[in-house]
Amino acid sequence: MWNSPARVAVLGIAFVILFQWFVVQGMGGNWTMWFYSGSKYPPPPDLVGTMYQFPNSLGFDGQFYYYIARDFTNARDTSAYVDFPPMRWMRALIPGGAAALAFSNPDRVIYSYIGIVWGLCAFGIWLAARICLHWGYPPFAGLSFLAIPAVLVSLDRMMTDIALVVALLLFVYGMQREKPAWVYAALVLAPLARETGLALAGGWVLYQAWRREWKAALFGCLATVPFLGWITFVIAKFGSGGAFFLGSPFSGIVHRLLTPVIYDAPSAGLRLAAITDYIGILGVAASFVLAIVLFVRGERSVLMFCAIVYTLGIACFVKEDMWGEAYSYVRTGGPVALMLALLGAERRCWWLVAPMLLALPRIALQYGLVSWTALKGWI
Repeated sequence: MWNSPARVAVLGIAFVILFQWFVVQGMGGNWTMWFYSGSKYPPPPDLVGTMYQFPNSLGFDGQFYYYIARDFTNARDTSAYVDFPPMRWMRALIPGGAAALAFSNPDRVIYSYIGIVWGLCAFGIWLAARICLHWGYPPFAGLSFLAIPAVLVSLDRMMTDIALVVALLLFVYGMQREKPAWVYAALVLAPLARETGLALAGGWVLYQAWRREWKAALFGCLATVPFLGWITFVIAKFGSGGAFFLGSPFSGIVHRLLTPVIYDAPSAGLRLAAITDYIGILGVAASFVLAIVLFVRGERSVLMFCAIVYTLGIACFVKEDMWGEAYSYVRTGGPVALMLALLGAERRCWWLVAPMLLALPRIALQYGLVSWTALKGWI
């Protein structure tokens, strides 16, 4: 029965839904807990009393995307409750899709948003199974989609990064099947999921220019038009800013590597978390170095062009919290490690998969804590 990618996708998403249901029921039954709203960051007035809030916490980014999905046009001035509106509204794919599916009814957004994340997860597993089948693996290997760090973080905090991972897999699948429409669809959707997804189009254009395929390069440029139009609208509506995110290339991740916080942790549990966090950031740094080294040594696959463009682009993002913990850096810098892992899986070069896997112990630790808390609730 596992020779079918569709059945593998059903099995995988069934496991995800069962796990999330188990956690929610063990922690009070409020599904808004997955958006990780913190008590130190007040929600919009219409969510007071109904939004699950973690005590003594600033929460996480998923809370802002949920608020945006409930008021995508900002008719109720939701931007006042969002930490950085221009950046958050740029990542429109999931919040905008949730708002559209709910027909702009705020009370239905909780279902449409989580439903989109589940749908993307199932589609991602299916794509991974199809890709693995093409490379000579059994379709069951498609469940490895659930081992991608950015996917695990997205499921735990309802983040938009799962859409970028799926767009990357769609990009690879489209090239495998020689379906240009799938490739260009991925190039259109990737930056709307997260602006860093623009690196896919950049890598594609450079790759086609290197091959002197000028028509394909032109179509790659045209694929960025929807995102450029959307970002122009967002800046006109909310302003720009964000210069505080930028700095000298690689200075942010280098600072993180040179200033470990392991010895400052006040307990054994937090010390273990700090150690695994540091191991994970080593993996991200290694992926940047490997991408540059492989490119210099002559690797010219389309994924390598994308990895180089992503590496050079993300190197200038130096805001400290981007590199501070696994739940941030696997989303910010993790796509490079994922591209190397895909290249390694295709060619059976397993050492290329290692940088991505180094972040998993820290994420597993977090999942273990959530599971234990839910189990205590059930008991």
